[in-house]
Amino acid sequence: MKPAPKPIKMLTLLAGVISTLLAIGGVATALFAAESPIWGMLSFEVVLFVASALAIVTGLGKFDQGFGLATATLGASIIGAAVLGTLDARTNLSSAGSPLAKYVTPVLGVRLLLGAGLACLAGMAVLARRPVEWKRFLLGSVLTAPVLLLGAAIALGKASWLLHEREGSSELLRVSGLLVGGVLAIVLLSAGGHLLITAFERCHDDARSGRA
Repeated sequence: MKPAPKPIKMLTLLAGVISTLLAIGGVATALFAAESPIWGMLSFEVVLFVASALAIVTGLGKFDQGFGLATATLGASIIGAAVLGTLDARTNLSSAGSPLAKYVTPVLGVRLLLGAGLACLAGMAVLARRPVEWKRFLLGSVLTAPVLLLGAAIALGKASWLLHEREGSSELLRVSGLLVGGVLAIVLLSAGGHLLITAFERCHDDARSGRA
């Protein structure tokens, strides 16, 4: 199996370094920003630190034989821990009157970008084995991107208007829109996910057969 291209590993290393620095700051914030440690936030910051440190190790070439899987897993871990940790951080820092509360959402945005970036780098590393699958991958990405962007907007609090109840016919329109949008989101994720999975499976099969 071919090792991941060097530029991809360097970008993985850079993302890991940035994420590690953010995690160190997050640990310090969880320990000292309030009168008592924010244990929920601290636990997720530790997870983020470990995942980020492993991203650095991966970028240095430690897991060349499983680079794609390792990097994708770390990206997903960073996204998940960042979202869950933010829920606790936002509540506790705001109630403690900490001036750091205003940085919670921007930091979450950076972490979501880093996690998504690692996932993309993982995909690029796998697709490098069989470049013909790029077309299938790009089409799958186009189909899934709107749903993922909307989910990120909701997580960042930029689409809260979708969740606020209204009165009269406006509420009926909102609920109807959510139902139609939900069905459309499922269709897009299913179709896009199928294309992405197929592209990666073919790259994997190609690598196992020794043609890449």
